[in-house]
Amino acid sequence: IATIDAECRSFITTGYTGTFTINRSLSIGDGTVGNFTLGSGMTFNGQSFRVISFKSTVGTNNVTTNGIAIPCQVNFDGIGGTWQLQDAITVNGDVNSISVTNGTLNTNGVTVTSLNFVVPGTGTLTLGASSISLTTTSTVWNFATGATLNSNTSTINITDTSVTAKTIILGGKTYNNMSVTSGGTGVVTFSGATANTFNTLTLAGPKSVRFVAGQTQTFTSFVADGTAGNLVTIDSSLAGTAATYSDAAGTNALTYCSLQDFAATGGATWTAASSTNVSGNSGITFLVVGGGSTTTSTA
Repeated sequence: IATIDAECRSFITTGYTGTFTINRSLSIGDGTVGNFTLGSGMTFNGQSFRVISFKSTVGTNNVTTNGIAIPCQVNFDGIGGTWQLQDAITVNGDVNSISVTNGTLNTNGVTVTSLNFVVPGTGTLTLGASSISLTTTSTVWNFATGATLNSNTSTINITDTSVTAKTIILGGKTYNNMSVTSGGTGVVTFSGATANTFNTLTLAGPKSVRFVAGQTQTFTSFVADGTAGNLVTIDSSLAGTAATYSDAAGTNALTYCSLQDFAATGGATWTAASSTNVSGNSGITFLVVGGGSTTTSTA
């Protein structure tokens, strides 16, 4: 059994089959190129509020987990450094599971599973074709306006079935695909001082989702699908003041939703079938389907 605190250039445990525990912190590549490789046969014990810090300020540094989950916080923090994931990574530490404070993290198209993801400073996150799965409550995604996001062809999946609210702070960036597909009664709030752009945003019910009042989010496709008795509820952060949803072309066909203060615009056709028109909606046609016929009302 190995229990350590250390600063090292690289950390490689290939062939190690014992148990490894970080006492407080592990710092890798301070000022130099520093690679990180876990042995596929090892056991990595969890410890509350332990941190692995990637500190390189030069070159490209590789991170390889070989299927071993990392049970502590992971922080990428080296001005000028780049870290590239070599295989799928699961991080399930406390508080901020993955953070990119400085430097560049390239997820390199692999699958990333974490409680949450934070880019608080001037770091750069490049996602490629990665699928990012985030499962915590509270603030699940927190992207600073001063940081850089290269979303590429990625998908960010927000999943959780709890009653606790979630916050997604978007940072005024351009996202590829994002989905909120879990149940649970906690409200998911899309937050931030600046509007954002999405390729496809998918909301699946039952779920309550809230957007910033007076702010315009832009989409290529907006998908919201609940089921009978399990609606996707969409409203704004201030009752009586609409959030705006803009799409330039095509059709966005929502089903089994409850909409309040929902202003659809941008040239696309917006419809909501078998949905509830609460109040303050505009630019969207409500379709009532039943008895072999369809009736419409435009908000």
